Amino acid sequence: MEGFIVGLIASGAKTGGIKIKTVAAFAGAITIIVGYFVFEAYIYPAVGKIIPAFAITDIGAAIVEILPNSIQGIVGAVGGLALWKALAGYNPKK
Repeated sequence: MEGFIVGLIASGAKTGGIKIKTVAAFAGAITIIVGYFVFEAYIYPAVGKIIPAFAITDIGAAIVEILPNSIQGIVGAVGGLALWKALAGYNPKK
């Protein structure tokens, strides 16, 4: 889902500049944060009622995980932008 959203936003730009790439990267970070929250708060507890091994989290734990998941999303977005900037225009056949 994250890659789809980032690709959809980033490919929509004609120029491919840093602004649209930044928007795309941080949209991906938000997707990670929201996706993890939904799974930890709702999906895993629901599946845990059927398969006990999945009963490892609840909404309280999901709230606590917002900060670490945010850090992961932000570091991923910044790292991805740095790699894009460093490798933009690179052609190994030259």
